[in-house]
Amino acid sequence: MKFAGRVWRLLVGIKDGLVLAFMLLFFFALYAVLTARPSPAQVREGALVLALDGVVVEERTPIDPFQALLSGSAPIGEYQARDLVRALDTAARDERITAVVLDLDSFLGGGQVHLQDIGEAIDRVRAADKPVLSFATAYADDALLLASHASEIWVDPLGGAAIAGPGGGNLYFGELLKNLDVNARVYRVGEYKSAVEPYLRNTMSEEARENYSALYGALWGEWQAHVKKARPKANIALATTDPQAWLAASGGDPATAALAAGLVDKLGSRDEFEARVVELVGADDWSSERNAYPATDLDPWLEDTEPAAQGGAIGVVTIAGEIVDGDAGPGTAGGTRIAYLLDEFAMRPIAARALRGAVMKRPRGLGAATRVLMFWWLGTGAPVVGLVVVGILALSTDQLTLSELAVVTLIIGTVVLFFGFFVMWLTSRAVVQPMTGVTEAMRRVERGEFGTTIEVFDGSELGMLQSGFNQMSTGLLERERLRDAFGRHVGRDVAEAALD
Repeated sequence: MKFAGRVWRLLVGIKDGLVLAFMLLFFFALYAVLTARPSPAQVREGALVLALDGVVVEERTPIDPFQALLSGSAPIGEYQARDLVRALDTAARDERITAVVLDLDSFLGGGQVHLQDIGEAIDRVRAADKPVLSFATAYADDALLLASHASEIWVDPLGGAAIAGPGGGNLYFGELLKNLDVNARVYRVGEYKSAVEPYLRNTMSEEARENYSALYGALWGEWQAHVKKARPKANIALATTDPQAWLAASGGDPATAALAAGLVDKLGSRDEFEARVVELVGADDWSSERNAYPATDLDPWLEDTEPAAQGGAIGVVTIAGEIVDGDAGPGTAGGTRIAYLLDEFAMRPIAARALRGAVMKRPRGLGAATRVLMFWWLGTGAPVVGLVVVGILALSTDQLTLSELAVVTLIIGTVVLFFGFFVMWLTSRAVVQPMTGVTEAMRRVERGEFGTTIEVFDGSELGMLQSGFNQMSTGLLERERLRDAFGRHVGRDVAEAALD
């Protein structure tokens, strides 16, 4: 009876919890209906807002939530250059977007080539008779390079624009190491290697100075030419030849000096800038905020305008900066990771060749259902069994206190949540990748590309699907050839009737 009473109390507690959950869900839904507003994650007719609060990169670095939690600071935002170019190009063609807003207040820069590509995309937006407006409290070299393509460049009256140019400094430890009696052993091939000079010299060698002067001179010349082409009236020489005289001529006001040099078009606060955008795209009827305008952010716009995949896939391995040891993630050039990606790409044709021979009549190795069940057992089944065992022990004995039961439940629940998610992510990847290849190949067949085949690199039912598609595509190609040959002799209509 004691055991039955505990079971009854457990069931009553579950019932009460479900009732409370449904009541909270009802009131939450009621509140959501009464306070409904357009979601910021939806596409709206108006302005496309590119708020670049970070850096422009070739490949985005994935964020490790645990590392971010331990660091105690928010990670720096990263924006892939190709995403920004695609967003601007689609905005130029889409009637829903009537203007583009560049918010560069927190922009940290990017590679010069990337910024030039984005600037050319901004030019294409302007060529479509759509204004591009830029705002920042202060403009540095990279932000100014990007903003120079805008129709209107706004700067806060308390800010300004400064051009520093490329370059920098370097530390040399030759004399320090000598004074500390440290023998720096440097092994190099050839007579000239500037990378080792900091350990051997106290200053830059003339050869290194000549090399860096040529490099930075080319970058500086390219930057000036690009900005001058985008803004012919910009007086770059005035802002760089004698900066002190340039500022003194404007009473020491950097914002006024930037306006006088043609680096910016208008001085105004963010509120005044937003009022200008309202003049161009209209006010937001759904918002009660001052100078609110209908806007679409970058992420929902990219999701809404995702292009359809065409042609075969191209593997791209991004190597940014120096190659480091270890399995460094995307955004960093890790030697082990680069080697793994190249090996995986090289081994796939071998797997495809091994599975290419006879038509697959049955799965080879573990089937798809067996894989899913195995992954489910590893990620969910085994931890839940442990939780059930703990619950049975708690009901049948008095050895577990309520606190101990809660701790065990929290630990197992956390393991199920994180480890189960990771395992199911692997499962979905293993299942979706072969299906994606079949889907893309089907689109090519729909466009009339009969005979399209895909690599059979999976030994499960998914591999049978790949093999079956290849059979179907080959049959369609043969049928089309037969129809064409037959039609040449008896006519197209007769051939259609005979074959159909």
